[in-house]
Amino acid sequence: MVECGDRHKHIYQRAMLIAEQVKVSKGSPLITCLLEGSRGSGKTALAATVGIDSDFAYVKIISAETMIGLHESTKCAQIIKVFEDAYKSPLSVIVLDDIE
Repeated sequence: MVECGDRHKHIYQRAMLIAEQVKVSKGSPLITCLLEGSRGSGKTALAATVGIDSDFAYVKIISAETMIGLHESTKCAQIIKVFEDAYKSPLSVIVLDDIE
């Protein structure tokens, strides 16, 4: 991922701190993080990069774009499978991209 200035670097570092918090948590390792911004600003790429750079065993992106044309029950089944697979991994990141 190409760094895009100080703001990008700051957001990336904060996200990496959140990932580290999950790794060292003695309580519930479930943390939610919302990246908000305009379309095409790199939110999904940043989230995926943080997951990969954090060495999490399971990193998955759920995107509305990949589900175009699928029946509603198939979409639901795919989303459920991603979450079930994530629970099998000690460290996982699920990125929900443009899911309304």
